[in-house]
Amino acid sequence: MVRLTAALISALNDGADCATIKSLSIPNRDFDQVVELDVCENLTRLDISGNRLPSLQSISICTSLKWLSIAGNCLSSLKGVELLSNLTVLNASKNSLSSVLEVAGLVNLRALILNNNNITSLCRLDALTNLNTLVLSHNPICKLGKSVAKLVSLTKLSVSHCQIQLLGPCLKHCVALEELRLAHNKLSELPEELANNGHLCILDLGSNNLSTWNSLQVVKSLPALINLNLHGNPICSVSEYEKEVKSLIPSLQIFDGRPLQPFHKKRPIVKKAKSLKLSNDSGRDNKEEKPAKKKKSQKLVEAKEDVEETKGAIPTTAHNQEDSDIPDKPFIDLIPAAGDEKLSGTALQSQDSGVVSIINGDGKSSGRTKQHIGSTAVLDSLRQVEIGLGGPSTWDTPPSPILPDKRKSATASSYTRQQAKKHGHC
Repeated sequence: MVRLTAALISALNDGADCATIKSLSIPNRDFDQVVELDVCENLTRLDISGNRLPSLQSISICTSLKWLSIAGNCLSSLKGVELLSNLTVLNASKNSLSSVLEVAGLVNLRALILNNNNITSLCRLDALTNLNTLVLSHNPICKLGKSVAKLVSLTKLSVSHCQIQLLGPCLKHCVALEELRLAHNKLSELPEELANNGHLCILDLGSNNLSTWNSLQVVKSLPALINLNLHGNPICSVSEYEKEVKSLIPSLQIFDGRPLQPFHKKRPIVKKAKSLKLSNDSGRDNKEEKPAKKKKSQKLVEAKEDVEETKGAIPTTAHNQEDSDIPDKPFIDLIPAAGDEKLSGTALQSQDSGVVSIINGDGKSSGRTKQHIGSTAVLDSLRQVEIGLGGPSTWDTPPSPILPDKRKSATASSYTRQQAKKHGHC
């Protein structure tokens, strides 16, 4: 038995008084029991993910908590969480939960992360009017029903890798919805009520049973839609599939994980060298007086001609667009547990719904940025890591600090010393 005690909490915080600690992060320590947590009376943020807690009894006394991660424990119930009325973020992913009745009264919740559990149905969440992010991916949920019908502030809903066959009208009042992930379900049609979600800009329907154009007609009524994924549906085998989708949604910018490149007419190549030569022939006196000026003019004309030919003959491709922005590290999740590994284009496509995540990225861009379709934020949506394969969410978790590269620093120092020695300064 590994217990978390007040003495250990103080030791983990450099001997600080437990009453002054506001944030406590103790993931992956094999704790199966927490005692004396009541001494942390000002605790507002707790990350105790990746341990072996069987219940929340010891945590329920921390009534000041606003941010809680209990992901990856041994929880079969959320009993006790109902006492944490100040919670705004709750991550209970990767447990063994079959019900979440206890969250129904947490009216201050803004983000609820429940992916990778055993939830078959949801309780009525009518009171959670402040909730804007709900992640339910990887649960055996067959239908949403009326559980989310009154979540009027919901902007992101992820129900990928579930068993949903019929969506129904449950989202017609979620008029603020901007991102909807339904990949890897059993949908064969989309409800007409989806047209009410006029702010929807990201829609992931990958790997479902959509096989006819009639089942997709409602997407024409989504004026804000710029990012759509249909990869893995039977309709993908229809001839001129991409052309038909473009005609349905002219404003689409990202389709099946790739930026759409509009058709660019080749610019006519204007040859100016001949006319310049004729004009110079007509004024031979000028040629004899200023030969250097003529040579310089001819070089300028030739260079300009080369630029015109290049612009007309080599349009920017989608492949170039994808290569122009490569992230240094993955997007910071709600619960910052992801590593800092780089992601390749192939790996991105293999992630569930990774093609339909939109955030304000801060990746570096090359000189081709001006020819990108849409903003850099849209293109960044192709490469983001998800919360439990349910998708990233824009929240206030600060990014990890970027540490200086020690090898570069050492190289620079060595170079400086060598230069100084060369010039006799050391």
